[in-house]
Amino acid sequence: MRRYLKLTVLLPLSLAFTACSQEAEETSSKQVEEYFTGSPDEFWQLMIACYDEHGIESEQQGNSLGVSSTLDTEDFLPIQEECLSRIPPMPETEQLPEDQLRRMHSWRVEQYECMVENGYLTGQPLSFEEFMNRVEEDNSLWSGLNELDSADIPAAQTTCPAPLDEW
Repeated sequence: MRRYLKLTVLLPLSLAFTACSQEAEETSSKQVEEYFTGSPDEFWQLMIACYDEHGIESEQQGNSLGVSSTLDTEDFLPIQEECLSRIPPMPETEQLPEDQLRRMHSWRVEQYECMVENGYLTGQPLSFEEFMNRVEEDNSLWSGLNELDSADIPAAQTTCPAPLDEW
């Protein structure tokens, strides 16, 4: 039986931020010399190359990564962790400069408004102040995608894609 794992941008990037946060905690006595400064597109290409080395088929689908594998999740996750470990850690969200956080908030607001216009969501996006409160409280990045059922995320991302050059 072939299992298909559809990893959306939320899962790998949140795992990347989590993995990097844990790595930063583990290496707190060492100074991290280098952070990942590439785009989401560059991040996906690094993940695809690593998965290819393990014989796992994957392809970038906009700002998400489609992965097909016969591996069970328990066998796949260590490979994913290895691939993430090859990429320099990302800085903690709260360490990012305000202009970058404003850009991140801005495209998320545009995506949220698109999802409202297309019937995926109702309501209002977070203000920048609310966005920053979440960053400061738990180092998390708000996204309207978090408010959707997981089954609706691929269609919403296709209709309202995130930029490939900006986190």
